[in-house]
Parts: sequence; C-alpha cells; structure tokens
Amino acid sequence: MTMIDRLRDVATAIFLEVVGWLAFPLAPIAVALAHRDNFPSAGGWDSGADVPRGYLQWPFCWLDTPDEPLPGGMYEPAVKSFYHAYGWYWSAVFWLWRNRAFALAFHFGRPAKDYADAPWRVDWTFWFLRGMIGWKVYRATPREKPLIAVPAISIRINK
Repeated sequence: MTMIDRLRDVATAIFLEVVGWLAFPLAPIAVALAHRDNFPSAGGWDSGADVPRGYLQWPFCWLDTPDEPLPGGMYEPAVKSFYHAYGWYWSAVFWLWRNRAFALAFHFGRPAKDYADAPWRVDWTFWFLRGMIGWKVYRATPREKPLIAVPAISIRINK
C-alpha cells in the first residue's frame, strides 16, 4: 500500500465523518418521509421484536443502514426500551444518529475476511484523548459473514 493510497483512505474517512454529521439535522426529515410498512416484522437481524419497519426514500437513502430497516437495533435492549419509551419515529431517528451514513460508508467499503482484515489502522492515545484512523471492520449482514471494511476516523475522550 502506497502513501497515496493511505492519503486517499484518510481523505475518504474525513469525508465520511463530515458527511455523517449531516445525519443530525437530516435524520428527522428523512424519517418523516420514510416509507413505513403497515405490518410488523422482525427486521434484518431477526431480533424477535416485531415492529413496523421503514425504509428511507431518495434522496435520503445514503443515511440508512443497509442491513437493518428502521427502526434498527431492536435486538439491543437499550434500543428496544427507547422504542417503547419514545415510539417508532424517535427510535428511527436515534438509530440514524447512532449509525451515521452507514449506506454511504459501505459504498466505499471492501470485503474483509475477519475483524483483523482491515487494510491498515493506527490507534493512538494522547493525554485524555484516544482515536483511530484507517479502516474499521463491520458485519455487513446479520450473519457472521460477510464482513466489510470501511475507511474511518475517530477521536474520543479517554475514560
């Protein structure tokens, strides 16, 4: 992998992060305009939570999670309790805020064999901050495989 390849990866990661911030103002609009099923279903991860599912319409499809229809994450107890407390609309908005622009990120992704199969990744810690830049591996479907590596950048407060 050349330096040009790494610079392209860094630029893509920064682009995805900046565009991902658009999810905060756009998600409420996108969910309001989403197509919503009239019947409950388990969703992509077979969560056992039968709720009506929704699908983002153009031009908001890039905000969606390709592996889970709205409101996603019903297999997670915290997301399920959020759904019961705040309803379908706010759970779907929360899901898009949590998984910012995944469909767009997956467009830039590459298949991965396992979680260690990222083309490159640098993790760092400095004082009270920690971060990473490079590639992050995600499950692309509810099954264990296939996996997909996407360019990513992250800076967080170190606990």
